[in-house]
Amino acid sequence: MRAIPLLLALTALAAAAPAQAACVYRGTANAKTTLAQEYRDATWVVLARVEAVQPLPTGGRGAVIYRLRTVTPFKGVPSAHPRLFAYKDSGGFYPTVGADYLLFLNPPPSDLPRASMGVVDINYACGQSRPWRAVSAADRQRLAAAAAAKRR
Repeated sequence: MRAIPLLLALTALAAAAPAQAACVYRGTANAKTTLAQEYRDATWVVLARVEAVQPLPTGGRGAVIYRLRTVTPFKGVPSAHPRLFAYKDSGGFYPTVGADYLLFLNPPPSDLPRASMGVVDINYACGQSRPWRAVSAADRQRLAAAAAAKRR
């Protein structure tokens, strides 16, 4: 008889909506960041094309490395061909090979698998990293102006 409530609880959990990545920005949950905030915080901001994706064995937790090509650097230059690490989970960033993206990048956290050495990390949960086609003309102008100001 005890098995029925347990079975019902497990069924309810299985039917629940999948988890979504939540933005936590400077201690505020579900924050709505601006392009200017993420630009300021990122080490590198680039327009990059995704050239390839490679699965990465991580011992049970799926992950991939995306090979990128920097098309336009707006802030710093990680390299001509940065490698982006991503876990395959609800908070992951899953770009399409061949597509262009605006990316806000940082050095990777220290707890990544050894096979991912030399990668960059993305701030994706807060929403400013996105397909280039989704970047408005006004945001493109802001990026160009910020990049020009950095060069002065």
